[in-house]
Amino acid sequence: MAIKANDSTRRWLHAEGYLGDGECGETQVKAAAVKALADGRLDNATYLTLQKDHQMVGIKATPERVFGGDTIRVKSPSEAYSTKRPSARHPKLGREVFDEMGSEVTRPSQMSLAKNGAFLKWTARRAGLPVEWTEHDAALFKETVEKDEWASFTGPDHENRIYAPGVIKSLIDDQTSGGLEAAPIFFDADVITFPLLQNELLPLVDLKPVARGRRIEGVSMLTPTAHWSNNPDGGSASLFSTAAMVAPLDSTIFDLSVLVEVGLDWLQDTPLNAGAILTQLIGERFAAELDSVIADGNGTTEPQGVMQASSTTSVSWSGTVVTVTKLLSLLFGVGKAYRAPAGNNFVFASNEVGYQRARSVATGVTGDTRLVLGMDVESYAALQRPWRIANTLANTEHFAGAMKKYRLYKRLGMSVTWHTQGMTLAKSNTSLLVVRARYGGRVMDPSAFAVVTDSQA
Repeated sequence: MAIKANDSTRRWLHAEGYLGDGECGETQVKAAAVKALADGRLDNATYLTLQKDHQMVGIKATPERVFGGDTIRVKSPSEAYSTKRPSARHPKLGREVFDEMGSEVTRPSQMSLAKNGAFLKWTARRAGLPVEWTEHDAALFKETVEKDEWASFTGPDHENRIYAPGVIKSLIDDQTSGGLEAAPIFFDADVITFPLLQNELLPLVDLKPVARGRRIEGVSMLTPTAHWSNNPDGGSASLFSTAAMVAPLDSTIFDLSVLVEVGLDWLQDTPLNAGAILTQLIGERFAAELDSVIADGNGTTEPQGVMQASSTTSVSWSGTVVTVTKLLSLLFGVGKAYRAPAGNNFVFASNEVGYQRARSVATGVTGDTRLVLGMDVESYAALQRPWRIANTLANTEHFAGAMKKYRLYKRLGMSVTWHTQGMTLAKSNTSLLVVRARYGGRVMDPSAFAVVTDSQA
């Protein structure tokens, strides 16, 4: 009783929109017939007439019978997209980059970007925006709800929750459950992929995941003292007191809100395009902010940066022009124990002007205009060390240090909201997409950093 892919059946399926131009293969006809039967568009009598098989009168045509009793598997909507996550190396670091879970960062797949688009369009619809919502959008979002893990942005005692696939289904429309403040975990990961692959400082620091809380409690430990003597009977060793051996080293978690203005007409775009473009735009804004706070965060309304950390080594350049001697004083302001291990990610950092001035130093020999640090000025390195650019730093500010001794805490879970109120948004036919995430950070070992605050203005 398997289906016959004859001309009558092909013509009917084509006329009803189940077969496209050029689709005439047996497998395509079978799949189209199954869809027509499942939709109720192809009734039993029409099916038998098309098949010209009247021996089946009285026997109902079903998808199973059409395929001769074989098991039917309907493809999921995401299978229309590639699941391959392209590998990526950081263009400046020249090596792989790892996320807070220790996994190598790869670029988002077509499938995850399409799901991102469906999720963002769903949040826009929930906010009342006039977004076109196709069957494909709905199917992609349904699959995301049923097959992917989600994370909440809020919860009791500031604790985010991880929802197993399918669990979020009953919560996303519940005003009190926290479902309104949840997002798929892959959305969180894809948004941060861009900063990790493009930023100057973020890929170098110690990035740690945080499960809960707005305050991270840590400790620093002092190194015990030792004593040598050639008179063991009469010598006296200095004692090491454990009273101050362990000191608190706490970090506050701050909210980071990223705002993107989105055209209402553009939101009618396909899930893949919407997901790819919005994910990158959001990631770009996160990128700028995260490098900024790592370098110079104030520690009051945002994570504390290297330049604001206490007890780092202060190096004075007396407000005059950069010289090689000054660069060496900054380099050796950090002990060899921090400079030597490659895994410590030791770098110089300043804004673009600071780097230009450092690389402009000439040999000093009369009539010799050659640059003392070499002519490879766009290598972004000096004294055999990488030089990273943080353009939020002032011209007077430089630092050198082991970036692995800076720790950035990242709370899992993002909040996505849309806003349409206001004359400006209304006049421009746009909406405001607000994505909130949470970070904390600070220098964990001040001895790993030397800073200059009085370079040439």
